Amino acid sequence: ADVGLTANLILAETVIASSDVFQIECLNGSEVLNGVITERTCHEACAGSCCEEDNACDLFTGSVRTDGSCSGVNACSGAKIGLVENSCIGDYSCSY
Repeated sequence: ADVGLTANLILAETVIASSDVFQIECLNGSEVLNGVITERTCHEACAGSCCEEDNACDLFTGSVRTDGSCSGVNACSGAKIGLVENSCIGDYSCSY
């Protein structure tokens, strides 16, 4: 087996997987896209990748990465945080 090829494929898969993570801008729990508040909530914009569980991002203002951040009951509810990355995981973990 070509170990070099296998290592390169694993590296490529890792790069592709990490490029799927992006951030959602939120203002008072609503998604902000290109400076405009949309009709979607941050929870809806995350599509299962962040802001999960009851009221996780209600009234949240800031940016949240789609890496599972702000997940848990009221995890980021009411908080104002510049960027939540790989954190605020668990019930009431970063709520205000």
